[in-house]
Amino acid sequence: MWLFRDRLRAAGYATSQSDVALSTEITEGLRGVEAMQALRAEPDLFRRVDQAFADDLHKKFAQLQFVQLERAVQRAFHFILTVGLLWLGAGMVLTQQLSLGQLVAFAALFVYFISHLTQVVRLQPQRQLIAVADSRLRDLPSSSAADQQRRVSETQQIAGTIKLSQVTFGYRQKQPVLQKIDLSIMPNHNMAIVGASGAGKTTLARLIDGLWPLDAGSETITFNQTNINDIHLSLLRQYVAYVPERPVIFSGSILDNLRLGNRSDVTDDDMDAASETAEIADDITNLPNLVYTLVDANTATLTASQKQRLAIARALLSPAKVLIFDGTFSQIESAMAERILDRLFAIKDRTIILMTQQPQLARNADKIVVLVNGRIVEQGSYPILFAKHGYYVQMLRR
Repeated sequence: MWLFRDRLRAAGYATSQSDVALSTEITEGLRGVEAMQALRAEPDLFRRVDQAFADDLHKKFAQLQFVQLERAVQRAFHFILTVGLLWLGAGMVLTQQLSLGQLVAFAALFVYFISHLTQVVRLQPQRQLIAVADSRLRDLPSSSAADQQRRVSETQQIAGTIKLSQVTFGYRQKQPVLQKIDLSIMPNHNMAIVGASGAGKTTLARLIDGLWPLDAGSETITFNQTNINDIHLSLLRQYVAYVPERPVIFSGSILDNLRLGNRSDVTDDDMDAASETAEIADDITNLPNLVYTLVDANTATLTASQKQRLAIARALLSPAKVLIFDGTFSQIESAMAERILDRLFAIKDRTIILMTQQPQLARNADKIVVLVNGRIVEQGSYPILFAKHGYYVQMLRR
């Protein structure tokens, strides 16, 4: 069993990777079929799927070869043991050291034992597949085990300045996405973090929200001088609301989506106010069943802009005191986005953090932070950065 263990595990891991690659190609192809047709890129899609399928088939065949080789070795070992037993037993019968009946009884017991041992050995491929699946599951961040070590569970203990000190983070070793981030976010203020795609904005947002655990070390993120690793995740995610660029719309009505995760004391007036702030109220009025219109994750009833504005309204109805909008205005028309942000920046009892590639949206923020390749290169108010004629002004002029 040990002879093939590592090879079977490696083959199982390679097969699981190729399965994921094939599924991804097929899923993305089906989702983007209209774009593929418009670009006349169907041959390219077929080629990519065919390559992924061939690679998956090749790795499955390699895995099957190891399985069949292992079983051939098992059968050969079984045959050699059986022949050896009969040869030794026959010699002992001829020399009258053993009776024929004793030989037959021993052979029967031997066959019984070997058959069960063979069944156990044949579980080897399945055991290695389970080990591969287990290792992949362990790669996922687990919140339950980590949460048991956290002691802070009261909002009053974390309500205050959010401070990042020398934060360096990477999804892979030796490839940091963020490098030595030093940043202070004052309570009930607003901040815009501006950067190109891949600058590290989303990673930074996910670290603040606790969606990605911060590695142990000298770098820290603190809420009111409380280390983020000491805060219960349920409290942290109640205190910080993260709104991504592609918000998820859940099956149900518009009203169900607005109510999802909101405060217990939310009234109809609060919903109306949030809808007005996000400029989604008129869109809801034009729907066939108003707030009772049914939608789902793949709905065509709502445009990308409407989905983003619905997510903004939903965040405003949440109990969170810190709202992070990560590219949430990318599909919203510029003038409308600026109006919505003016209303958000006017909120005095919440901290608003805007992550954006659009530098013009950051003009009215209390503080603008420019992120380039995972490093903060500039920060300050709009007048200060405009007077410097540095990175921020260069982004404005592009």
